[in-house]
Amino acid sequence: MSLRMKEKRKTQQQMLIRGLFQHTERPLSAQELFEAMVPIQPSIGIATVYRGIKSLLEEGFIAPVEIPGTSPRYERTSAHHHHHFLCRKCDRVFAVAGCPGQLEKLVPPGFKLASHRIILEGKCVSC
Repeated sequence: MSLRMKEKRKTQQQMLIRGLFQHTERPLSAQELFEAMVPIQPSIGIATVYRGIKSLLEEGFIAPVEIPGTSPRYERTSAHHHHHFLCRKCDRVFAVAGCPGQLEKLVPPGFKLASHRIILEGKCVSC
C-alpha cells in the first residue's frame, strides 16, 4: 500500500472517529469507540483508534475524563463546567449538567480551592 493511500485511509478513519464524538453525548473509552467503529469500518484496529484519540487530544477537540478505577474516557472539549455519572452496572459514563457550587465552604480554613471534580455513581436508566 502506498504512503498516499495510508494517509487517505488514516484521514477517513480519523474523520469517522471525530464524527462519533460529535454525535455522542457521553464520554467514550477507547474500547467503546472501537466497538462503535467496527460496524462502520470493519477493518479498523484498536491501535488506529488510539492514534485517532491522540490526534484529537493534541488538536484540543477532545479532553480526557479520568475516573479513578476505570479506563480513561474522552469527550468533546466543552467550555461549560460539568461533572460525570458512572453506572456501576454497565460501566458507562455520562456527562451531568450543572454543579452544586458553594464548595468553598467545605475547604479547611486557610486552604484555597483551585478546582474540583464530582463523580456520581449508581445505575443508569438503561440498566
